[in-house]
Amino acid sequence: KNSDSRYQILLETSPSSIVVYDVAGGVAMVNLAFEQTFGWLRRDILGGELSFVPDACRPEADEALEKVNQGLKVSYESKRLTKSGEILDVHISMSPFLSSSNEITGWTEVLTDITERKRQEEELRRVYETLNKELAEAADYVANLLPPPLEEGPVTTLWRFRPSTSLGGDAFGYHYLDDQHVAIYLLDVSGHGVGAALLSVAAMNVLRSGSLPDTDFRQPGQVLTALNA
Repeated sequence: KNSDSRYQILLETSPSSIVVYDVAGGVAMVNLAFEQTFGWLRRDILGGELSFVPDACRPEADEALEKVNQGLKVSYESKRLTKSGEILDVHISMSPFLSSSNEITGWTEVLTDITERKRQEEELRRVYETLNKELAEAADYVANLLPPPLEEGPVTTLWRFRPSTSLGGDAFGYHYLDDQHVAIYLLDVSGHGVGAALLSVAAMNVLRSGSLPDTDFRQPGQVLTALNA
């Protein structure tokens, strides 16, 4: 009696839904959390069969039950139907009941509603994909600012650009200042990500446009000083 009482307390106070089946698959017991989550009252389903597995999930449910009937414990994620027809994402743990002679007399299912967690994971996945897409577009924009190779003239160039991150402060450029001078610059802005890339792009645009006041672009020291300012 004491053991049964403790079992009943554990069953009823569990935040997870619990269903106990007999060896024939009939519902032997459910707890309060199951009633509240799935909508079936125990008086309506005890002794009968519980059909709340969506058709699409039936093969994996049958496979899990087959393993339980072999005396194994099974844990997996799936979907289950409420009495009203709502589909919930659930984590399911199944364990067989064994008699003293190691015969299976039934099994138990512990179902934890993870619908909200799955929704949040899906939302995070969408946000992550959106951010990656935007970062890729920004990285392409920065790469498109790089000058084409100079293939003719007194100065020729050839380069390969492999940034340390998909979007950061790595960039370079070159252009003729006049017919006697070529400016070449490499940018490695501290940090990575959008902030470093914005600073790098701003520096590239300033250098390309020559818009630093009172600066002789033939003097690298003056250019760096003016850029830092």
